[in-house]
Amino acid sequence: YYQGDTAPTKRVSVFTTVTTSSGVERKVIDAPITSNGTMVGGGNLGYASQGTDRYYDDFLIWSGTDAEYNALQKVEAIVYDAGSSDSFGGVKVGSGTGVVWTK
Repeated sequence: YYQGDTAPTKRVSVFTTVTTSSGVERKVIDAPITSNGTMVGGGNLGYASQGTDRYYDDFLIWSGTDAEYNALQKVEAIVYDAGSSDSFGGVKVGSGTGVVWTK
């Protein structure tokens, strides 16, 4: 989510590390899949009608087949603001460590 009740002018990205039994893949996801609160692609801001933090993005950080799921060991995600060429924008969730899912 984005703090405040006005649409953000700058969006966040997600840095992911996916560990499987065959190796590690790292990638940056810049394109959210939110479209008016429904995950259908397109990257529009989601809107929550309650509370003061009203806008959000959803990101697809992993998908695969049943066999790929069986090989999955860990998924790590850090939401961040890339900032500018002069400064780092900062990490947004997980107190700088992100969120980790372990099988």
